[in-house]
Amino acid sequence: MMLKDRVAFITGASRGIGQAVAELFVKEGAVVVNGDITVDNLAPTQVADRLYAVKLDVQDHAMVKTVIDAVVKDLGKIDILVNNAGICPPMGGLFEEVSEAEWDRVLKLNLGGMVACTKAALPHMRAAKYGRIISMASIAGETGGVASSVAYSASKAAIICTTKVLAKKEGHNNITANCIAPGWIITEMTKDHVQNLSLCPLGRRGDTTDVANAALYLASDMGGYITGTTMDVNGGVHMQ
Repeated sequence: MMLKDRVAFITGASRGIGQAVAELFVKEGAVVVNGDITVDNLAPTQVADRLYAVKLDVQDHAMVKTVIDAVVKDLGKIDILVNNAGICPPMGGLFEEVSEAEWDRVLKLNLGGMVACTKAALPHMRAAKYGRIISMASIAGETGGVASSVAYSASKAAIICTTKVLAKKEGHNNITANCIAPGWIITEMTKDHVQNLSLCPLGRRGDTTDVANAALYLASDMGGYITGTTMDVNGGVHMQ
């Protein structure tokens, strides 16, 4: 088991990519806590073998700190943080027609949620001299998305840059920080998107397990010397 005895906190793990990551981490021996706004219980509650769930609004920084402190109190530590929660509004109209409200909402949830969770987890990771921080970016944050809101692309680009700063500042504490940039992944949110598969060298759309496998590698000891990077999971649609 690649994550035996590790404790992982994953935001937005009730569906999609987050759920696939949580299921794989449990399979690999980790104790996993799903922090999701759709969960009802206000304290970490065991819902399956080595799987806990707690209600979390990543936009509420005070709530995030309270929840992560409770997880550490109940489970003893937090080894892995996966910043997965986010929203992806569709692209609509002209650039100047994207409302101030949409900019605020997307940046507050996608970037602000990543910042809030990382701020809350870092003191515990520093004390343990160990940590793995994995944040979900997007191919849109690298190339500029055409199917998603410009605010979404901007939020994901900011996550990539923030991750690089974290990697530089926290490496001496044995804390790694990396991003995963999914491409054309089939989820409930994107299943109806139409992509030209002739542009993908592997000729298919990705599955959530493709992203989960990348997260497992970065969370495990195998990824211990990787930090500050963005791992592309896109079938070769975008190459750096």
